[in-house]
Order: sequence, then C-alpha cells, then structure tokens
Amino acid sequence: MRRSHSGGYGYEPLPSTSTHNVVEDENERMTEELQDKIHALKSLSIDIGTEVKYQDKVLRGM
Repeated sequence: MRRSHSGGYGYEPLPSTSTHNVVEDENERMTEELQDKIHALKSLSIDIGTEVKYQDKVLRGM
C-alpha cells in the first residue's frame, strides 16, 4: 500500500486566494440557482393548492 505525499494523514494545503475566489463565486452562483428553484417550487405548490380547492368545490357541487 502506498502512502500519499502528505504522510497519509489526508492534509491538503489551504487554497490560494484565486482558488478561494473561484470557489466563492461558484457557491454564490449555485445559491442563486437554488433560490430560483425554491421560488419555482413554491409557486407550483401554490398553484396546485389553488387547483385542488377549485376541483374540490366542483366535486362538492355535483
């Protein structure tokens, strides 16, 4: 079994500033995408609730 260059302890150096900025930018982009998806799901849930109430009203009127 071979050991890694770090002595097998899994230590990795801290990312450089430029790498850190890239990671932060990606995190922000992914956060915005997640917020958009959450908003879409919330809107869909509200629309489904409205439709269910309407269908219930129609069925009760039969």
